[in-house]
Amino acid sequence: LSSRHEPSPSPSASVSPSRKASSSCETILRRTTTTAVTAPESGYTVRELVVLVLAWTAILFFLSIPSQLYVISTSVPGGENRLGLSSSVLDLSQNVTAAVLALITVFILPRAAHVLARAVRGGVPDRHMAVRLMMSGRLVVACIVPFVFTVLLDQQCLAHWLQLWDRCHDPDSFNIYVTREHTYTSVQVLLTTHDQVCSPSYVSERCPRAVVGALGSLLIKKLWFSAFLIPVLLVLQSTCLLYTSDAADEEDSVDLGGRRIIKKKKKDIDVSRHKRKETKK
Repeated sequence: LSSRHEPSPSPSASVSPSRKASSSCETILRRTTTTAVTAPESGYTVRELVVLVLAWTAILFFLSIPSQLYVISTSVPGGENRLGLSSSVLDLSQNVTAAVLALITVFILPRAAHVLARAVRGGVPDRHMAVRLMMSGRLVVACIVPFVFTVLLDQQCLAHWLQLWDRCHDPDSFNIYVTREHTYTSVQVLLTTHDQVCSPSYVSERCPRAVVGALGSLLIKKLWFSAFLIPVLLVLQSTCLLYTSDAADEEDSVDLGGRRIIKKKKKDIDVSRHKRKETKK
C-alpha cells in the first residue's frame, strides 16, 4: 500500500539519441528524393522534348557547316564541282576551320544551349539540360559530322565525291579509245569507260586510315587553337566585362569581377546625414 507508482516517462524523453538521428536522416532522405523527383530536367512534356530535339538539331546542322566544308575541301576539286565552290573557298576552309570550331565549341555552343533550354522551359533556366545539350553538340560538331562526311566523300571510303564532280556528269568524258594499227585495217579498243571512273566503290582496307588522317589533322589543329588562342580570348572577354557593364555605363556602380560597389547608395546616405545635421542645428 505504501508503494507509489512512479510516473511513466514521456515518449519524447524515452527516445534514444540514435533513434533521433535515424529519424532525422530519414527526413533528409525523404526531402532529397522528393527534390530529385521534381527536378527541372525531369519535368519535360513530350511536346517540349520534341521541340527541344528539333530546334537543337537545326542549330547543330548550322554550326557544323565549317566541319562539312573542311571534309568537302579535302575531297572535292575546286572550281569543278556541283556545289559551285571555288579553289580559294576550299583552301580558306582548310586553313580556318580548326579555329572556327574552337570558337564554336567554347563560346557559341554553351550560349545556344542555355538560351534554348530556357526558351523551352518558358524562361526558367535549366543548367542540367543545358550541359547535356552542350556536350552532345560538341561531340556532333567536332567528331560525328567530320567522321560521317569523310566516310561518305573520301576516295578511300565510299567515294561519293565523284557525284559532285562536274566531269562525272558528262557521260562521254572518260570514254577513252586506243587505235591499234594492223596490216590492212585499224581497230579502236576501249581503254576506260565512264562507269569505271565515276562509279563509287568502298575500299575497306584504306578507309580507316583515311578517316584517321582527316579527323586527326582537324582535331590537332583545333586543340592547338583551344590551348593557345581561347585563353587569350577569355582574358580579353573578362577584361571587357570588367569595364563595360550596364551599371558602369550609367555611372551608378562599378563592376569589379563580380563585386559591385554602389556609388549612388553612398551618395544617398551622405545626403541623409547632411539633412539630419541641418535639422539638429
